[in-house]
Amino acid sequence: MEALSSEILKAFEFYNNNDSYRARKKLSKAIEEAQNNIMPSLHPQSAIPLCNLFAEMTQQICPQDPSAAESLYSQFCTTVEMIYGKNSCATSDCYSTLMAYFASTRKLKLATEYAGRALVIRIRHLGAKNVATADSHYNLALLLRLQNDFSEAKRQFSYALAIREELDGESLSVASTHMALGKTCELLGGFKEESFVHYSKVRFSAIWVYIDILTNK
Repeated sequence: MEALSSEILKAFEFYNNNDSYRARKKLSKAIEEAQNNIMPSLHPQSAIPLCNLFAEMTQQICPQDPSAAESLYSQFCTTVEMIYGKNSCATSDCYSTLMAYFASTRKLKLATEYAGRALVIRIRHLGAKNVATADSHYNLALLLRLQNDFSEAKRQFSYALAIREELDGESLSVASTHMALGKTCELLGGFKEESFVHYSKVRFSAIWVYIDILTNK
């Protein structure tokens, strides 16, 4: 493990010094070492953080080779599903990670699929009125809006807003959801009044957040 840690640190060091070539070489060596000599002897649960780390490092250090990162994210997902099953909160977090990855690579349909899976699991296990459930509604809405499905995006943002207002009251998360809904209503067309209401509530929520910060100093 010490040799592996050394290779990982060197990869980061080369990357931070803008030496992409040597960073990729060190990362490749670290992944090979882990897959051949370390991960086979690890309990699968212990291998999960390592899979996730290598996937994120490959995405960052080797952006010109998206298939490599995608393969490692797939390995990460398969390991999580094997240990926790496809219907657990841990797996919903994994799906959210894959959603973010595929969104960053503009594979929006895949990102939307994983966002939907995460949402279904969170509703089932955490309930409809939960912060993580609200986040899943919000993430799904953002992806739908990027694909011009404004009606469904509006519906998902509305679910997120209702949950956040009930759980958080006046907060930055509520303000950001009003902002997102206002923009989505604009894009839909014919919702100018509703859009104006949401934009007005952004200012209202922001004022209350600022007052709360001042009074709790």
